[in-house]
Amino acid sequence: MLFEEGWLTVIIPAFNERLRLAPTMREIEVFHRKYPDVIKQIVLVDDGSTDNTMEIALQCTAKLPAHVVRLPENSGKWAAIHKGMELAQTDAMLILDADGSAQITELKRMHPDNLEWVRKHKVTLFGSRFSSGSTVEGKSFLRSVVSQGYRVYVLGMYWFATGRKDIDDMQCPYKLIWGSTLLEMFNEKRFCGDLELACCIQGKIENRPVKFIHMRGSKVKTETIWEMFKGTWRVAMRFRKLYHGKSENENRKV
Repeated sequence: MLFEEGWLTVIIPAFNERLRLAPTMREIEVFHRKYPDVIKQIVLVDDGSTDNTMEIALQCTAKLPAHVVRLPENSGKWAAIHKGMELAQTDAMLILDADGSAQITELKRMHPDNLEWVRKHKVTLFGSRFSSGSTVEGKSFLRSVVSQGYRVYVLGMYWFATGRKDIDDMQCPYKLIWGSTLLEMFNEKRFCGDLELACCIQGKIENRPVKFIHMRGSKVKTETIWEMFKGTWRVAMRFRKLYHGKSENENRKV
């Protein structure tokens, strides 16, 4: 084994995922049996589901080192992730979607047979559907257009806020991050946590190709898209002031 004990906390937010959660958890169980020294803890956060997601979560995690918790009401994907980060027992945290769009096995593909190197150097990995070697299945034409439009916008706002261009896919729900102290800068609870997380991280983020499947039943409402655009602008402006506000104010006085 690479390590004496697990070093990674897997955080899974879930809202009304009774039909898709079980296959995802089976993949994690298989991975954990094969690499028992990687996962120390799984934190599955039910974001106030109105179906029996919580019941299924408890059944699926019975044989795993898991902590299942339920938020009292639907508060948003990133509110659930925040809760998972608060409960994490390790510095390393892997964020996964409950629907299995990108499986935990992608971790080995990102750095094949070299997870020890990832751990030692605390490499921040963002899954990317646009990097060379990635594959994307099940995406409709309309969704592709909307996704690409928002991708250009959010990456532009990321550069505006931080001056960095080290990410090529902000929205891929597969991220290996380090440090629960990131919570200190978090405000977003629903749609724009990806951008806020990226702005919080100091240092280069590595993009890694993933096999990504757009699952049926995953829909984004028109009003949600509008809220995402507004929220993205709000986050970008906040970090723009944080990272560049002082120097800009000094320049105005000269």
